[in-house]
Amino acid sequence: MQKAYDNAPLTEDLDEMAFANDLEGRLTMVVRAYADGDAFEIDKALGHVSWTRRMKRKRILDLIAEYEGPDEED
Repeated sequence: MQKAYDNAPLTEDLDEMAFANDLEGRLTMVVRAYADGDAFEIDKALGHVSWTRRMKRKRILDLIAEYEGPDEED
């Protein structure tokens, strides 16, 4: 049986910023974890949602999105 966190709405098409802005997606992740009933999965889901919201609130996700990486000139 796959765990709720593995079935989370966070996919390759939905990056961390999109997930942070997706209230329904965050709720779905938590609801699936609670439906599974595994305390570890509930903690992972709540932790991921909390982490994502904190990163958004502190604008760290904005900084990550703007960062393109160092120029590699030889």
